[in-house]
Amino acid sequence: MIGAIRTSILSRRGFLGALGKLGVGMPLASLASCGGRENSATLPPTIAKRTEANDWFHRFPEFPISRCLAGKHEEPGAKYLMVNIRMRHEGDEDTSPEEDDKTIKVQQSVKLILETLMANQFPKRIYLDGTTPDSAKNLMNTRAGIRDYTQLLRDVDTALEMVNEKVKAGQASPQLREEQRKLLEHRVALKAKLSNNTELNRSMQMDAVVQLFIEGKITILGGETKELINETERALEIYKQTHDARPVDETSEKRENHLLSVVAAAPFPVAVTVYGRDDDFRNNINAWNTQHPDRKISFIDVIPAEFVPPEKLKALEKQLEEIREKSKLR
Repeated sequence: MIGAIRTSILSRRGFLGALGKLGVGMPLASLASCGGRENSATLPPTIAKRTEANDWFHRFPEFPISRCLAGKHEEPGAKYLMVNIRMRHEGDEDTSPEEDDKTIKVQQSVKLILETLMANQFPKRIYLDGTTPDSAKNLMNTRAGIRDYTQLLRDVDTALEMVNEKVKAGQASPQLREEQRKLLEHRVALKAKLSNNTELNRSMQMDAVVQLFIEGKITILGGETKELINETERALEIYKQTHDARPVDETSEKRENHLLSVVAAAPFPVAVTVYGRDDDFRNNINAWNTQHPDRKISFIDVIPAEFVPPEKLKALEKQLEEIREKSKLR
């Protein structure tokens, strides 16, 4: 993805280890197939003070457990709701075809989750990992350029098809041949301009948010600062040389806290974010809600099912079914 911060090389919060405990680091009472009503919040709706943000909390759509799991916390009196979807970056493990395939599968789930949220009127504004306000503006300009070149390419293809049909029909005059030659040259030049941006083309294949952005379905927002990104890059260099993970942990906490300040300063009550699999905002949000009682945040942590071993998914699904059955008996 564009501007991604590869913090996951540290697996700094023991993501896979937590999955091995079946709870993905969350209480079973708050973990369910996405949107599962029986475990929709850590506090019952009758206790939690309903606000616009918490109304959105209860509008979170249901997904099958085969698509994702959700850790959910409804904060009484919350002014904001943050829905974070964890993703897998290209290069999280290595760049082998097998690892690329795993990344693509997670990103396909992320795309389906986002499309379902948008179909349920959730925001089309997405805060993307590693993106600053300036880089988000640059992406807008890049998208406009791609659309222009893509439309020009379509126009050239249409004109070339008409010329080719005339040539096949025996109308191959010197002027027509010259027009055909110029159209072919123009087509080659346009394709070269589109393919020159190799990073963006790669991102379009590997990143769900970039795909939806290029398709014009979403707007990408920046929730980071250049200073924090530079600090993270320096911390990663320290880790590579010393294997000391503390600087990366510290800068990661700063980045996560900064995103919360951006979310809680926005004019709308719902924020959808897509961040790396190791970005765990729960401790940050707990601290934020204590320190900012007038700008509290409810939280939904969405984990694509591809992160969970199949046997763990089956065991969790069985436990959730038992909970449903017990609920029916009450």
